[in-house]
Amino acid sequence: MLGKIFPSLLITFSLLLTGCSTTKIHQEEPKRTVVSGLKLGSVEKKSLSGYEIAGTVKAFQVTNIAPQTTGRVKEVLVREGAVVSQGQLLVVLDAPDAVQRTSGAEQQVMAAAAASQLADATYNRMLALYQSDAISKQELDRAYAAQQSAAAEAARARAGFAESAAVEEYLNIRAPYDGQVTRQLAEVGALVAANQPLISIEDPSHYEVEAWVDVAQAGKVASGMAVDIQRNDESLQKGKILYVSPSVTPDARSFLIKILLPGKDWRSGEYVRVQFPFEIAKKLAVPRSAVQERGQLTGVYVVGQDNVISFRLIRLGRTSGNDVEVISGLTGEERIVVAGVENAVDGGLWKGEKS
Repeated sequence: MLGKIFPSLLITFSLLLTGCSTTKIHQEEPKRTVVSGLKLGSVEKKSLSGYEIAGTVKAFQVTNIAPQTTGRVKEVLVREGAVVSQGQLLVVLDAPDAVQRTSGAEQQVMAAAAASQLADATYNRMLALYQSDAISKQELDRAYAAQQSAAAEAARARAGFAESAAVEEYLNIRAPYDGQVTRQLAEVGALVAANQPLISIEDPSHYEVEAWVDVAQAGKVASGMAVDIQRNDESLQKGKILYVSPSVTPDARSFLIKILLPGKDWRSGEYVRVQFPFEIAKKLAVPRSAVQERGQLTGVYVVGQDNVISFRLIRLGRTSGNDVEVISGLTGEERIVVAGVENAVDGGLWKGEKS
């Protein structure tokens, strides 16, 4: 019986050895592309100068123009983007009731003026008669009272006409200053109410940035401080803080600041980055040259201790000069490719030349 089993065990053991040998063949290291021309650097903790926040450009002076009376839009003489001068007619409203009131008030002025002239003439005649002892003093007093009453009525009529004319003038909406139309909400035929905005105008001669600063920086930000403004094209311009809000919003734990911008080459709504001249806590940072974009993915090439190159996904924070803050994806102990990045290959083998 043992004689039959022993050969079977030998065969089984032989197959196991064969299987192990096959497994070792499959576990051999893959053939890697050899890469050269790389310069390596380390991930460092740095104090990033220029604490940054986002800001929005706004015109220093913006006015929403609204009528002071109800009416229907008769004419719209400007459109968005139009440059206008102070006093220029922008929108004309139609309000028949206001026009009729002005016409009626004008008629009242004419009637009151005529009555006043008649009262003046009557008084002058009565005065002459009194001086010749033809009438009593009482009759002269009645003529004088009638003259004064007519004069007062004429004054009231003129005041009523001026008021009606002013209301009618409200139908002509004009530019309060030289500027540019940024919004046009009036449409011909539309019925509008008093204080309903129809036109927005901004003064393009001065612009400012509104930004919200984290409350942790409250002791460092002050009026008069010079800051750098970074635009979308990465150009930098100088600005000066004009206003720092004394109150903090409880939900966002931040406070509002306003920064005066130089020149006129700005657009309302433009997004900018505000850089402050003080340091923040040390953060992991990498050179901007090391950062690579792959579609929607951002990463750097990391070279391991075995010189194998891998593409590591990272999440970035603020930029300071040539350094970019790394929020996640690196520990700070990696070697990364900082130059010759175009030669790097994910899974490649670095030759190991001096960096």
